[in-house]
Amino acid sequence: SLPKFVGPVQLLGLDIYNRPLAGLSTKDLFMERFRFQCANFSSIFGARVSRIAPAYGLGGIGNTYFRDMWRNRLLRQERGSCD
Repeated sequence: SLPKFVGPVQLLGLDIYNRPLAGLSTKDLFMERFRFQCANFSSIFGARVSRIAPAYGLGGIGNTYFRDMWRNRLLRQERGSCD
């Protein structure tokens, strides 16, 4: 949920830095920045999600699988040494 809010703010900051738009009125400046945000939001949001998703998706599944596998191995070793 956070990338939905952070992405546009970062994009706005980059737009302000890279395109000063000094000759426009306040209304035109706002509309130009808004158009830029609308045109580029999906690509920025997609990039942020694709960077974060593997850590929570694949990493979470992989960690659970290996944790359970190693825990079961340790439990079998404990049971074998106690007999």
